[in-house]
Amino acid sequence: MYSSCKCIASACGVFSGISEPTDLVACSSLINGYSKCGYHKEALCLFNELRMSGKKPDSVLVAIVLGSCAELSDSLYGQETCTQNVGFLTLFAKVPEKSVVSFNSVILGLGLHGFASSAFEMFNEMLEMGLKPDEVTFSALLCTCCHAGLLHECQEMFMRMKREFGVEQRTEHHVYIVKLMGMAGKVEEAFEFVMSLRRPIDTGIWGALWMLIGLKLYGKWDEVEMLRDGVSESFGGKLPGISWV
Repeated sequence: MYSSCKCIASACGVFSGISEPTDLVACSSLINGYSKCGYHKEALCLFNELRMSGKKPDSVLVAIVLGSCAELSDSLYGQETCTQNVGFLTLFAKVPEKSVVSFNSVILGLGLHGFASSAFEMFNEMLEMGLKPDEVTFSALLCTCCHAGLLHECQEMFMRMKREFGVEQRTEHHVYIVKLMGMAGKVEEAFEFVMSLRRPIDTGIWGALWMLIGLKLYGKWDEVEMLRDGVSESFGGKLPGISWV
């Protein structure tokens, strides 16, 4: 209960009073609480203790741990723990009943670790199993493309979302496209892409575009004015929170 309410201090107090500290139910609850509150290193430490005791995690717990691995992918601890001690694919192979949630976690984890091709293979395996990807799946795939600099693949996956799977593109999906276009130096294409979106355009998307143009077009006021006019057209005024000076 304490873990689900994010009262981690209270949850740890209850856990420390348990006679069997590697109880599967208790450990799973605390690991879930750690993960929800952003204490991913603690979640992985406790999971490793659970594994060393010989207990077998269920599919739900594995999905939670995979999520923590993904969150820690940029840290040395996360890389060592997730790729050596835990192992994305090793954990995933042990999941008895794979779900969209567990696939999403491992796709994101692989993508954040730079294994784009493996992430795409997992996506294909997911489809072969008859599972339907959701918006989180595509967020993980587009994030993978961003980390690997794969603009073409990102655009292709973006188009497949709605056309093939009926999944509506959301703000984060559009932002990934804008970021990748920026990485590829395609500033004008990024602007045209944003301008092609249905109004009103989310401020998060405008923010990504404005940051891109601010970095690439410093001093080129004609193109800055073009962006300003586009924002005015979309919002009936300047983008809230952004100064054009």
